[in-house]
Amino acid sequence: MKYRIRNHANPLATRNRLDPIDWDTVTAGKTRVSLDIGFGKGDFITEYATRHPTELVMGVEVRRRAVTVFHETPRPSNCLAFWGTAVVCLEDVIPSQSLDRVTIFHPDPWFKKRHHKRRVMTPQLLELLKDRLKPHGVVYISTDVYTLYNAIMQLLLSNDDKHYLSSDPFWTSDYGTHWSTFSTQQWRSLFTATFQFKASI
Repeated sequence: MKYRIRNHANPLATRNRLDPIDWDTVTAGKTRVSLDIGFGKGDFITEYATRHPTELVMGVEVRRRAVTVFHETPRPSNCLAFWGTAVVCLEDVIPSQSLDRVTIFHPDPWFKKRHHKRRVMTPQLLELLKDRLKPHGVVYISTDVYTLYNAIMQLLLSNDDKHYLSSDPFWTSDYGTHWSTFSTQQWRSLFTATFQFKASI
């Protein structure tokens, strides 16, 4: 039986906390650790984990049904998924200076100004990313909504503990989601950004 998965979910209504994991055990022998915020259908983290079996690929998604479907489908053993908000996942599961990469692809734009507080990229999330990323850790962002892209860029460029990378092979070698495919099919412009954190350390 197929179940409908909602396209939108208010992250402020998701209040569950996450149980900690044995970080040393799950990352043992892994060459790199990444977190995909808002993994949606899980296409990207599944395909990426398959192509990179020596890496640990994690995802967090606010829509509970999407996480349930993810767990009900066979996935690579180096792929983990959590139900909750990005902030809670970073607070409860991820130790300080533990992530090599964070990906945020096509987050909900929440167009209405009164809903901007629901957007995934907030000052609170940014502070957590600064702590959880390793020195020289990288954040990848994509969207087909220019106003959202501009807001994210303004936030990420607001201080000097990170810098914008004008080019990165990731976008041609590993990037790909059902939303990026949809954008291409609908002739929508795609905006991407790569930021390296704590580059001066």
